[in-house]
Amino acid sequence: VGLGVAFYIEPCGTGWESARVTRNPDGTALVAFGGSTQGHGRETALAQIAADALGLSPEAIEVVCGSTADCPTGIGALASRSTAIGGSAVLKACEALLARIVGGADTSVPVSEEVVYEAAGEAWGYGAYLVQMAIDPETGDPTLEHVACVDDAGTVINPMLVEGQIRGGFAQGLGEALMERLVYDGDGQLVTGSLMDYALPRASDIPAFAISKMETSSPNNPLGAKGVGEAGTIGACPAVMNAVNDALRRGAGVAQIDMPATPSRVWEAIAAARS
Repeated sequence: VGLGVAFYIEPCGTGWESARVTRNPDGTALVAFGGSTQGHGRETALAQIAADALGLSPEAIEVVCGSTADCPTGIGALASRSTAIGGSAVLKACEALLARIVGGADTSVPVSEEVVYEAAGEAWGYGAYLVQMAIDPETGDPTLEHVACVDDAGTVINPMLVEGQIRGGFAQGLGEALMERLVYDGDGQLVTGSLMDYALPRASDIPAFAISKMETSSPNNPLGAKGVGEAGTIGACPAVMNAVNDALRRGAGVAQIDMPATPSRVWEAIAAARS
């Protein structure tokens, strides 16, 4: 049995992003976002930001992303920047829209404001991960007995989305550490070119784990948000591998193995140390 700890720090995007917010006469609003969404709940978070700023319910907000016909030019979803920079663009557009309405804009017709927001500086997310790993010395098979994650993503817009990012990121990091690899035959032909042969973690491979948070507001964007998109992956790989190597060093005299720590590779290292 071994313990692995990893501390990470993650840059969360600099640069700019765009948003256009339109208040309709019926009391609903449309957010046209210059960035993109990849299934990570971006529409939900942006609707919450706009609803809070405009004094509406989230159900009254429609969010459109990634449409060149309907949205302003943007950069996209990368580098954990969509909330910190893109969400700030939405907030600033909402504030500009409210200023126009307060200033006497005709609300019997749609009223729009478009903003290009550029961050004053980098936002930095960070955290610490702990893994307790047991290894069967007869098979090399690893078992994650306990996992604990602590992340600081700044101001959290939606806790469920943050937790989902951490769990999904941890699954990806676990796969990189214990399973995933490219294998070529003697002729240079890739033999792990499909998911029939390339190992990815399944639901049964992911342990229950404790997720805790700190919430330190970033000074470099008006939301105070930081990124969390890669947090789970960054923290998982070294924490898992540190646990593997701690277990092997203390329990079998193995100095170190590199990722991926597959059962066969772990077993071979144990057998070599024994002999």
